[in-house]
Amino acid sequence: MRRLVDLPCGPYPVAPGRTVRKTPAALAVGVTAFAVLAGGGVAYAAVDRSVTLTVDGKTQTVHTLSGDVQSVLDKADVRPKSRDLVAPDPSDTVNDGDHIVVRHARQVTLTLDGKTQKRWVTALNVDEALRQLGIRGKGMRVSADRAARIPLAGMELTVNLPKNVSVKADDESKKLLSFGSTVADAVEDAGVTMDADDVVRPGKETDLENGMSITVFRVVVTKSEKKVDIAPPVKEKKTDKLDKGDTKVEDPGKKGQKIVYYETRSVDGKKGEVKKVDEKIVKKPKTKVVLVGTKKHSMDGTFWTLGGWNWRGLAECESGMNPRAVNPNGHYGLYQFSMQTWQSMGGSGSPVDASPEEQTQRAYKLVERAGTGQWSCPLSRL
Repeated sequence: MRRLVDLPCGPYPVAPGRTVRKTPAALAVGVTAFAVLAGGGVAYAAVDRSVTLTVDGKTQTVHTLSGDVQSVLDKADVRPKSRDLVAPDPSDTVNDGDHIVVRHARQVTLTLDGKTQKRWVTALNVDEALRQLGIRGKGMRVSADRAARIPLAGMELTVNLPKNVSVKADDESKKLLSFGSTVADAVEDAGVTMDADDVVRPGKETDLENGMSITVFRVVVTKSEKKVDIAPPVKEKKTDKLDKGDTKVEDPGKKGQKIVYYETRSVDGKKGEVKKVDEKIVKKPKTKVVLVGTKKHSMDGTFWTLGGWNWRGLAECESGMNPRAVNPNGHYGLYQFSMQTWQSMGGSGSPVDASPEEQTQRAYKLVERAGTGQWSCPLSRL
């Protein structure tokens, strides 16, 4: 049976009873083979890297012959997306003993002081997420335990920050710490009740802020009503049976009636203005019909010689025979009456609306009462 002899280059078979002599050539071969094997082991040790990979808090060791972070992720079958956190950067070189951290992004539906928005975080728990979102402050109220882990599918999170506010109502001011999101929340926290008419400033839906001063005004609304007559509407009807400018009531019509509703607002005991809020017609008025003359004034008639005077001559001098003449100085008609003189002679309205005959009658009345000194025209005209 052959036995094996350990040589530097490995065991070789030897015939029984023979002695193997280690020649220089054999020794050289063995030394060379050992050097090759030893060199290969050193080369392998130089490129193999042992890297620690932590994905969402779970750690594993990955061996790689490649030289960057991405190769480690590929070998571990980790496929991060754009929102995920990878440190160091996937393009960075890795060395033996390096530590790579991967955090998958999670969507948090955050309601902060009543306002909701969707935010992405790479935090693993609620406390870390609050820090990433920049929400800080003592005494805040959080809907979930701060140590609670955030699922990869995301979660809903409600946070209310404490605010120091003051609420004034009924001449009493109260300071309090409110976790509400609106002014209405703070008023409720202060134990102040409001009815539908009361007013708060700032408004109920205003965002609550730290240091805010809130005032509640007590409003009392008093209702009242009053019956009011409605004047009949006027309808004008033209007729050539009356001189132009003359009018005559054909049908006086009838007045109607309505109920007017009012509200008076008192704020903190101080009475405000009365405001009309509605009205209801209980009796409709009947239309008044007025006849309006269209017939041109007659310039003919015996009135021109009334009292034996020459009224035509005076009219020609004063107004050029124009019964509608208007002087900028405030004189009107054929004989240029002032409004005061016209009315003192029994005239109504304006002289220009009266017929030439009526104007002459009023002028004659003036002569009988005050003489002819009312006119600047020569007396020979009369």
